[in-house]
Amino acid sequence: MTVRHTLGILTCQMHPPYAEHPFFRQIALQATACGLKTVVFSPQTWQPSQPWIRAYTWSEEQKKWKAIITPLPVLVYDRCFFLSSAHYRSVAPYLKQLQRHPKVQFLGHGLAGKWEVYTILSRYPDIRPHLPETDRVYVSQDVLAHLARIGDVVIKPLGGSLGRKVIRITKGSANTVHLSGRDGYNRPFSATIPASQLDLWLRKQLPTARWLIQPYLELSTPDQRPFDIRVLVQKNGQGEWEIVGKAIRQGQPGGLTANLHGGGQGIGFIPFMQRHFPDQVERIARQIDELSLKIPPLLEKSHGPLVELGIDIGVDRHGNVWVIEVNSKPGRSLFAWTGEKDVQMRSVQNIVHYACYLLKAKDWKVREKHRDENFRHAHHHQPTRHAMHMVTR
Repeated sequence: MTVRHTLGILTCQMHPPYAEHPFFRQIALQATACGLKTVVFSPQTWQPSQPWIRAYTWSEEQKKWKAIITPLPVLVYDRCFFLSSAHYRSVAPYLKQLQRHPKVQFLGHGLAGKWEVYTILSRYPDIRPHLPETDRVYVSQDVLAHLARIGDVVIKPLGGSLGRKVIRITKGSANTVHLSGRDGYNRPFSATIPASQLDLWLRKQLPTARWLIQPYLELSTPDQRPFDIRVLVQKNGQGEWEIVGKAIRQGQPGGLTANLHGGGQGIGFIPFMQRHFPDQVERIARQIDELSLKIPPLLEKSHGPLVELGIDIGVDRHGNVWVIEVNSKPGRSLFAWTGEKDVQMRSVQNIVHYACYLLKAKDWKVREKHRDENFRHAHHHQPTRHAMHMVTR
């Protein structure tokens, strides 16, 4: 099959082995079957003055990623994850220049953060009743005021992930406060301290103002296992949003979060719901599906283009449905846990088919031809030794 177009996968890793190697390989194989070439590259490897990039492409024959120099892709799928604020600051200038490039289109742009998502969604009457009351935390007194009013709260970092630093604070008896959750290394912890020491403890935990506070919701099974529902929604080959799959993440007994990286496990949606909400399965499933299809276009109105979302849904002991979090770069390992290979395959196909949909919507053939000419012209004037150095380093 003749390959005319290129899909670039953006990662913050400069070279293989990639953390998402199996996923990237599946995209590459699916893209080849559809007549697309796939390259994986990092924002730092692109120089804005050049029409080419240093990248890696998958060789199924050699079973490895091969270094190449190639024209800058016209379509980019962003899978760049940041390890810290410092990491983000080091990559952001390159990433922003790439996003502003007039001849590059991202399939979707990453969401800014939890507070921005909450602010957007809380404007809509259909969504607002399903959002936990959420406020920003600027100083320790903000937490103390909420705790005095509610008695049981959860604080979480604005840009956190994997359940790290999500902390429950509960008023106890005899002027004590109970703390539980996960630390910055995603290790569980639990402690009871005098209420008089909470202010000092908070000052140490909240060195910046990048935190949210919410009422604690009982999102756990009767045996005290926290759980949530991850819903994967994507744009398909017709450019329409669809629900690809949904499954349960269940955490350790007595834990606060259900994240798989914190020791959780994946469970099929229907068996779990039939066991714990036998009389409400149909209603809960319908509400989850309705919310999951309403949320993406509403976010796009304010945020701009998106290609996929992982929507985390909580269900409390009374069967109330809550939107806990929305992630614009969702993982797929949950569906490996549940054995839903069809969901995993569909999630790969949708990425490639949506890329093809975008290509058909524009005169990409002319632009790709022009790009290739620029690429050849640039390399005609480039010393061979330097070109080889750029490929292999």
